[in-house]
Amino acid sequence: MFVYSYPEAVADQYLVDHEPPVRITTQLSKHGIKFDKGAEIATLRRGGDIQLSMLPDEMEFEVGAFNRSVITDGFNRAVSQELAQHLDPHGEAKTIIFCVDDDHAERLVPILKEALAAAWGPIDDGVVKKITGATDRAPDAIRRFKNEANPKIAVTVDLLSTGIDVPKVSNIVFLRRIRSRILYEQMLGRATRLCPEIGKEVFKIYDAVGLY
Repeated sequence: MFVYSYPEAVADQYLVDHEPPVRITTQLSKHGIKFDKGAEIATLRRGGDIQLSMLPDEMEFEVGAFNRSVITDGFNRAVSQELAQHLDPHGEAKTIIFCVDDDHAERLVPILKEALAAAWGPIDDGVVKKITGATDRAPDAIRRFKNEANPKIAVTVDLLSTGIDVPKVSNIVFLRRIRSRILYEQMLGRATRLCPEIGKEVFKIYDAVGLY
């Protein structure tokens, strides 16, 4: 059996390539995060509780570690406002957004809906949906994402990184860092399928964490 490599498949028009990534710059992605010795930091925990911690020494946090522990609605809001300038909630193209964890995905959905409505006018409530391992009847949610008009934007963690085939996926958004190149390529692979139905010739990457 002959197996195509990705570049060969693109060249032979079995798959589509991506445009240069759109880098979404925030203070976090530009500078990381730094706390001085003795600083008291607030960590948002699941359920909305705030835990205060005193740092013994100056500490530098790499973006991925920061995202996993203290990602904020301010970050989500800045990213959502930028994404809303690019993602058409009334179009046919679909989008997968990769978040840090289920709580991050849950918090992002209403913020992104608000940003899209501000940019495009009223949108259907079903345009943006969280689809993670914690989603009730996740297989049904995946089926709707694949076969129905809505949701157009799936907010996930890694549930949609492998094993799904949705040719209309034209946008991949990274709001998390990963260490595995294999997983990274699998995530990108969700958008490489041809889709003549919507005139898809390339796909787009939106990177808010410097992953690309």
